[in-house]
Amino acid sequence: MARKRCVWLLRAKNHTTVSFEKQKQTCVQIANTLPFNKIQEVSYHDKAQWQWVAEASIVITRDACMRKNQKRTTVAGKPVEARLVVSRWYYWRWKIERFFKRLKSAGQNL
Repeated sequence: MARKRCVWLLRAKNHTTVSFEKQKQTCVQIANTLPFNKIQEVSYHDKAQWQWVAEASIVITRDACMRKNQKRTTVAGKPVEARLVVSRWYYWRWKIERFFKRLKSAGQNL
């Protein structure tokens, strides 16, 4: 049976670490090393602006905290391959924030 591929949109804080080129780094460190490309021209306050984007393959590993016999234990999470997409235009961050707010107000647990 063919395995379905899922696409996820994640937000990362400045201190969030992921694996990039077999090294643990923060998303900010990775973004600072990537080449950015002009993707599309957009209208921002009735003026033409360019959206600059960079991408990289990363691996996310997150530990899970569990309670067992009233004790809290940490279990290693399975690594997940993902794509880091970075935009250098602050305007797009707020579009994403509004999108997450809409999802949360619709009852999605994010």
